[in-house]
Amino acid sequence: PLAVMIENHPDARPQSGLNNASVVFEAITEGGITRFMALFGPHDATKIGPVRSARPYFVQYASGWQAIYAHAGGSVGGLTALATAPVVNLDNTTGYFYREPKPGLASEHTLYTSSDKLYQFTKDRGATLDQKFTAWKFEDDPATSDRPSSQAATIDFSFADFKVSWQYDPVTDQYLRSLAGTPHKDALTSDQLT
Repeated sequence: PLAVMIENHPDARPQSGLNNASVVFEAITEGGITRFMALFGPHDATKIGPVRSARPYFVQYASGWQAIYAHAGGSVGGLTALATAPVVNLDNTTGYFYREPKPGLASEHTLYTSSDKLYQFTKDRGATLDQKFTAWKFEDDPATSDRPSSQAATIDFSFADFKVSWQYDPVTDQYLRSLAGTPHKDALTSDQLT
C-alpha cells in the first residue's frame, strides 16, 4: 500500500486524491489542525496533495501496513520513527513531487504528487512493490428497503474549521463527509468525500 501525508489546513483545501484512497486516517498534528494519511491501493490517483510532513503516530499507522510512506520532511519525532520503521521512506524529492504555486498561498500548501510517480520512486529506490496482506472483507450492501433513512456522526477535533460530520445516504449506502459546515469535496472531481 502507498501511504501519503496530506494536509488539512483551510488554505490547503480542497485536497486532491482523498476519494481514491482505500483508507484515510485523520489525526490532530498541532494547534488543533488535523492531517490525513491516505492509503492507496488498489486505486490510483493522478494527483495527490497537498503533501505534508511526517508525524510519529502516522509512521506507526503506516508501519502496520508495511507501506510505502510518502511525505515532505517531518517533525523530529516523525523522522526519528522513520529511521527504524518497516516502511519504504519516500521524502519529497524533485521529479516525484512538484509544486503548484498560487499567488498569496504559502509554499507548504502547494506540493503534489501522484500514485504513478510514487510507485516509480519506489522502483528507482530499489524497493519492492510486492507485499502480502489480506484484503478486508465487507458484508454485501443491505437491500435499499433495509437501510436506515438517516444516520449521522460528528467529530469535533478542535475548532470550527476542523469539525467533521458524516451524513448517511441510504440511496448510495455511503456516508457523505462535511468539513467546517460545508461538503468536503475533491479538488479534481468536485465530488463530495465519502
